[in-house]
Amino acid sequence: MRAVYVTRFGGPEVLQVREARDPVPGPGEVRIRTHAAGLNFAELMGRLGFNPDAPKPPCILGYEVAGVVDATGAAVTHVAPGDRVFALARFGGHAELVWAVIASMYIGNIMLLVLNLPLVGMWARIVVIPFYILGPIIVFCSVVGTYSIRYQTFDVWVMLLFGVIGYFMRKFGWPVAPMVLATVLAQMLETSLGQSLLMSRGSMAIFFTRPVAAVFMILGLLSVGRGF
Repeated sequence: MRAVYVTRFGGPEVLQVREARDPVPGPGEVRIRTHAAGLNFAELMGRLGFNPDAPKPPCILGYEVAGVVDATGAAVTHVAPGDRVFALARFGGHAELVWAVIASMYIGNIMLLVLNLPLVGMWARIVVIPFYILGPIIVFCSVVGTYSIRYQTFDVWVMLLFGVIGYFMRKFGWPVAPMVLATVLAQMLETSLGQSLLMSRGSMAIFFTRPVAAVFMILGLLSVGRGF
């Protein structure tokens, strides 16, 4: 990638465009292909040597960037390659590619830990609530949750339709689990497929040349073959 380097402290003449290594996103980080980058007073002071928080030359400055997610690290689930984002990158924003930390992931994990550990006994006792009480609560939460995603009544009707389908599947003894798994995993599968094809620049070979992907592809083929 190309980046604007501050070669030494000074005026605009110290800026140079150089080639740099592409950043690799770590856990909880994303890599952004920069479409626009900001220039603020702190960066100007950093170039002049008056900002103690700025890195020492040679360095890449740049706090604010806007662009498209290019790659994601481990445990990043709520953004995917292709998403348009705005980020505060701390430094390194004056480059074609920049990494940023997804802070909400760490905050969410801490909140889950705080809520789950002391309340695990209460969650376990939910199963003893009679169904005539628990059932309407489940339906109410499902309707509210479905409507709150896009605020469309159509989504609620689709949810109720699949509820009726699930009822008749249970009544006639058809397995519900495969349908539920397919519904839940379909969006994740589509997102992961897009991520993989973006990383491989459209080549399907990535599913057979990467060790982990190749193992799961072989297991999948064996599972399908055994079914026949």
